[in-house]
Amino acid sequence: MLKSTSDKVLITILIILIIIMLILMFVLANSYSNHEKQIDIAPVIDYSLYNDINKYLKADKKEEYHKSIKLIDTLNNLYRLRMALVLYIEDHHRLPSELEELLGEYLVELPVEVISNTNQVNSEPNLTGGWYYNPTDIELEQIVKESLRANIKDDYSQEINFIPYQILIVRAKKRLYLAQGDKRIKSYPIGIGSVNNPTPSGEFRVKNKARLSKEEKESYGEYWIGIDLWTKGGGYGIHATTTPQVVISKQNSKGCIRMKEEDIVDLYNLIPLRTKVIIK
Repeated sequence: MLKSTSDKVLITILIILIIIMLILMFVLANSYSNHEKQIDIAPVIDYSLYNDINKYLKADKKEEYHKSIKLIDTLNNLYRLRMALVLYIEDHHRLPSELEELLGEYLVELPVEVISNTNQVNSEPNLTGGWYYNPTDIELEQIVKESLRANIKDDYSQEINFIPYQILIVRAKKRLYLAQGDKRIKSYPIGIGSVNNPTPSGEFRVKNKARLSKEEKESYGEYWIGIDLWTKGGGYGIHATTTPQVVISKQNSKGCIRMKEEDIVDLYNLIPLRTKVIIK
């Protein structure tokens, strides 16, 4: 009886183990089947295309970065060049005929236009790189004429052909000319320096103007137009003769320019300070 009971228990255990094994086999089979299905339906990713796109985006960002740096450098160089032009105009009251005139006093060298990597200068906007510069495109005199005029109903000032005055002194002819560009509009006889004290030649400016004191009149007359010739070794200027009985062109000075009293009054009232003075 015990043996029979023991056999029944053993058989029951075997049945349970077989059931467990069958369940495990079913689970494993089902899991494998699902995995196969996932592999079959999973999309194929082109990783090479993904990498190419990523490289392109990185390269594009790098290129944009370098472009922005170049643009900053170009703007800096353009600003420096324009600043030099402003300073030149303040000193010379005109635009330089060529950008090379800025070298030495305003620029050590012409800056490079960074995007084209050249500092060549063209007078035509032909897009070949470097800088475009054409001072004839903008007439400085016209800007002044438009900016300053009579504030009245009948504006006469727009009818005046404005060209700045300059003083031209020709020592060989002993003449002083008031000129507008190449046109000489007034001519005055003058006395110049002697052989031992010649009047210096060169391009200068009117440094100062003054009506002299009673004591100074005895040597220089009433009106004085000073010239910035201090580097030539003295204070040179234009003044009236103190010996009207002698022909003005025959008079010798210590380097100054002598004029008739009525002529220097006329000149004195026509020109402002910093007027260009050319002595030949």
